Amino acid sequence: MLTTNKAKFANRRKFHYGMLSTAAVLAAAHLAAADNFTWLGTGSTDPNPTFWDLTALNWNDTTTTTTPVAWTQGGAATFAGAATAVALQNTDIFATNIIFSTGGWNISSAGTGTLQFGSTGTIVISNGTGLLNTISAAIADTPTFVTSVNYTGGNGTMTVSGVNTYSGTTSFTGGWTAFSNDNQLGTGTGAGNIRIDGASILAASSFQINSGRGMLIGNAGGGSNGQLSTVAGVVLTYSGVIADAGTGGNVNALDINTNGGTGTVILGGANSYGGNTNLNAGTLSISSAGNIGSTGLVTFSGGTLQITGTGLTNLDGRFNTASASPFSFDINNAANTFTLGQDLSSSTQNFVKLGAGTFQLTGAGNLPTGQLQVAVGTFDLNAHNVAVSGISDTGVNTGTITNSSGAATITTSSGT
Repeated sequence: MLTTNKAKFANRRKFHYGMLSTAAVLAAAHLAAADNFTWLGTGSTDPNPTFWDLTALNWNDTTTTTTPVAWTQGGAATFAGAATAVALQNTDIFATNIIFSTGGWNISSAGTGTLQFGSTGTIVISNGTGLLNTISAAIADTPTFVTSVNYTGGNGTMTVSGVNTYSGTTSFTGGWTAFSNDNQLGTGTGAGNIRIDGASILAASSFQINSGRGMLIGNAGGGSNGQLSTVAGVVLTYSGVIADAGTGGNVNALDINTNGGTGTVILGGANSYGGNTNLNAGTLSISSAGNIGSTGLVTFSGGTLQITGTGLTNLDGRFNTASASPFSFDINNAANTFTLGQDLSSSTQNFVKLGAGTFQLTGAGNLPTGQLQVAVGTFDLNAHNVAVSGISDTGVNTGTITNSSGAATITTSSGT
């Protein structure tokens, strides 16, 4: 049965060959033979031990247990052992999978060669747990077929630094993938062009993701997440739409995380994901309620919610009282008064006010019962009585606590 299926597949390819260019015929023929290859690295005896092309004998074919061999197009490439230089030359390389079992690798290009894949669409780039690896060679479409890329693997970091011209989708299903420019995400646009399921896009330098790239987070079954992250001090901006991959009422969450807690993610789109927005570290900057999805809660898990401009003045009902870290708000614009009418007093967490603007209590609004810190700007009681464990004075606070109307009290259980 397996032979018959292969024959049918081969016949189907032959049927299409007459309509393709010579280059595409050769590419499709190469793709039909998909062996598994392991880079020989320091064990190579080839005169060109760093070359990834079609002639250098730098591979062990684990499918046929033959060594050394040259690369056969359409194979799966594994890089294991001590990392060595790997450089594409002037030949485009067709690969189904690129698997890193150890760290320290950099797949580069010393010529015009690019990484490609054809009719079945996707290069799967898998990075092992805790590993740091780099692909600096460009990833491109074939002359006839569209290439898509799936970054996956354990909790390692894959750095992508080539100017990539593939026009398919970019998906993330494991680990961290680092970029420093939008052109490293290919040229594709449209809904679902970027898909993040249990993985993270990591901004290694400040840049803006093209708003025409629609983003999907999670999966159809829900309960997953997509993460946007930065290294310390970096700003990642995205004004496109983040949608939810969940179906049948299933929802997925968006996580914000920055190394060192000093990075910023700016969202500007009318996002429709239905899960929570989890602020794990760093700052999420928004200017509209739609930036944090359709219905989910904002969970403070070590990060700060920054409100910019003057158009967003209230997010009542959107804060998770079960948050495990301080409720940290940065009201960035001095002309903005942001109001809280939601009762947070069931939480024992601290409350931190940042930014030059005003944070004002209204209606049923109340603070969590931990410490109150007004680091910058104004906190307005607005005739509300609050009970907190204390008022933080770290010596660097320049903020002001005021009461714009009526009578108000602050009761502290610690007496400070």
